[in-house]
Parts: sequence; structure tokens; C-alpha cells
Amino acid sequence: MKLVRDRLTPEQQADLDRVDAWWRAHPCDFNDTFRPLHNYASKSRALEGYGVSDGRGEKPVHAIPADHWWWWPLSDEGESEG
Repeated sequence: MKLVRDRLTPEQQADLDRVDAWWRAHPCDFNDTFRPLHNYASKSRALEGYGVSDGRGEKPVHAIPADHWWWWPLSDEGESEG
């Protein structure tokens, strides 16, 4: 969602902030829930097919931004370990 955050309504952004705050406050639950994603997802190819066409009919592959904490396990303090 962070990648399209600027397209969300203020209410949707507030909902996203609440969800993010809950996960950060519960890092063990976050890590347990997203363990398969964290262990197996290719950070460089996970968004394949989600880009905007380059005009030749191909969509670029976007790497996950390093500051997008959802893609890495959280420490006990709720901070990304990525």
C-alpha cells in the first residue's frame, strides 16, 4: 500500500496508519504471520507485473524499496530488520 499511498483517500490513509501501528506494536505476531513472505519472496521481483507499461507493452519490475518495513521481519522493538 505504501507504493500507492498518495492515491488513497485521507480515511484510507488513516486506516493504513492504524494497521501499521498495530503490527509494529506486535512484532512477534507480525513475524509469525509474514514469515513465508519474509523467507521466500524475492525482494527484487515481488512487484513484477505491477508497474506501468513502458510503451512497448512491457511492465517494469520494481524492487521493494528498502524503507518499506512490511517486507522484512521486525525486531522486538517493532523496527525492520531489513
